[in-house]
Amino acid sequence: MGGIFGLVSNIRPVAPVIRVGLERLIHRGIDGAGVATVYNGVIHVKKDAGKVTDVHSRLNLDDLPGYVGIGHVRSATHGRPVYENTHPVQDCTGTVALVMDGVVSDYDEIRKRLMKRHRLVSRTDAEALAHMLEDELSSGKSMAEALSSVTRQVKGYYTVAVLHKDEERIYALSMGNPLVIGVGDGEYFVSSEEQAIPVKLNSVYFMEPNQLAVVSRDGVVFLNASTLGRIEPTPQVASQVVVEVVKGSFPHYMVKEIYEEPEVLARAVNLLQREYLNDAAMIVAKARNIIFTGSGTSYYASLIGKYYLEELAGVRADAVPAGEFPYIGARYIEPGTLIIAVSQSGESTDVIRAIRWAKRKGAIILGIVNRLGSALMRESNVYLPMGAGPELAVPATKSFVASVVMMLQLAYAVKGNVAEARELVNKTIGVLINQLDKVRDDIRKVAKSLSSHGNAYVISGGPVGLPIAMETALKLKEAAQIHSEAFSFREFKHGPITLVSREFPTIAIMPGNDIDEEIVNVISEVWSRGGYTVVITQRGREVTGDQVIYVERVGNRLMVPLVYPSVIQLLAYELGVARGVDVDNPHNLSKVVTT
Repeated sequence: MGGIFGLVSNIRPVAPVIRVGLERLIHRGIDGAGVATVYNGVIHVKKDAGKVTDVHSRLNLDDLPGYVGIGHVRSATHGRPVYENTHPVQDCTGTVALVMDGVVSDYDEIRKRLMKRHRLVSRTDAEALAHMLEDELSSGKSMAEALSSVTRQVKGYYTVAVLHKDEERIYALSMGNPLVIGVGDGEYFVSSEEQAIPVKLNSVYFMEPNQLAVVSRDGVVFLNASTLGRIEPTPQVASQVVVEVVKGSFPHYMVKEIYEEPEVLARAVNLLQREYLNDAAMIVAKARNIIFTGSGTSYYASLIGKYYLEELAGVRADAVPAGEFPYIGARYIEPGTLIIAVSQSGESTDVIRAIRWAKRKGAIILGIVNRLGSALMRESNVYLPMGAGPELAVPATKSFVASVVMMLQLAYAVKGNVAEARELVNKTIGVLINQLDKVRDDIRKVAKSLSSHGNAYVISGGPVGLPIAMETALKLKEAAQIHSEAFSFREFKHGPITLVSREFPTIAIMPGNDIDEEIVNVISEVWSRGGYTVVITQRGREVTGDQVIYVERVGNRLMVPLVYPSVIQLLAYELGVARGVDVDNPHNLSKVVTT
């Protein structure tokens, strides 16, 4: 798993540009980085374990020679984060260099076969592909023929970019994972993401599964990977905005993005074109049945979207994690089913697999996505843009509230009263603007007291409170590296409460509705059993707890999923900082999961 970036240029050496592209893909992997170029019949490689910025400071990735090259940032899946497992990988003869994103699912079996006649130096499935190419090339096949043959011998969901020492070309292959070909002025880019390309493009091509692109100084030729027949995909207008996102006065991207949430809400209600919202609402109203899906934060947001649709529009919906979709969602799919797929990146493998599977069954896809030009946007029958802007920290923050506010507007549109949604969101913006500065000192005190603990419970309840508790537990895992579990306050008493202690704190989230009194009773029970409690509640509410964080008071329960997240995100952030975590790029995490 990771990010691919490559360049064929007629105007400049490529290594410095590839390094910049990899830095723009750092959210895809921090376990290793490397660059390979081809020059005068030799493949030159520099790589090492670690972040691309650290690898560059040690090795100077910019000084590799040549006008054709590929690079990679790695998030370890097969093999530990060490030099040997870092991409680019090569075959025994040094004829090819290969970078890969995705996974070869039958890797163990392939590796056993290859070890009989090859010297494998890594534990990566990417190296297995390099040695398979070596075998095919030695039989007299061209590089395109060799790649085509390899695709028929392996199972998986992956993309690769390959160099041959005697060719000034990049061979880019998509077998399911996203890959973008960008056309600039005298330059041709290969990238996992359009937004990583640091120059203005004339056009882009989004590769489909089973496509092979041969990228040279003369242009790009697209082939069917199975038949090697030439295909003519339609070029798309480049949507990437070449901007350098800076932290400004903030020490980390994560906290900067939390503080941007009022601005995100304002964009959501002011920039969304009414006709798109109305089209989406019409599709929802006509759907035979509706299933929300997403992964991680997006799944928890979809639980809130399900609540909004049922509460405001009286439309029943289900929500299924994207990774479980083919198993849990299968029984519900029929022609006329609507899948509302939520994804910040629009590239998550589980989400893309789910919607492609559902489309084959006749489902309609409504995408809620932040990254324009992504696979989810392209695969959707209609999409709604989150408009959160670039989110560079791996833990999702502002994209969570962006997706929630988009689903709130959708539910109001189905109800037939979008103006009421705008009024509600504008009121929420007023609440949020000053909230974080008011509570930050209290949050820092709580973070300091919890920083020595390695575990935490998060409890709440109801269709709003429980998803927020689940998202809180996820943020504590990601940003603070604390093992945390979320429970309904009632389920909490059926087993988990046995572990409460001063060393195993309980964070109770009171969403400000009729279940608050019941949550207070559970807090009292935890307290009486010697547990440590942190309570998050609205101002004006008197509660007993070791520590209390007060959220701004809201008059409408529909505002809770827009007001509470910034507080729980800031708590996770401050706790991570107190524990010495790299909050922007936590250990073992990638912004886009592609395996």
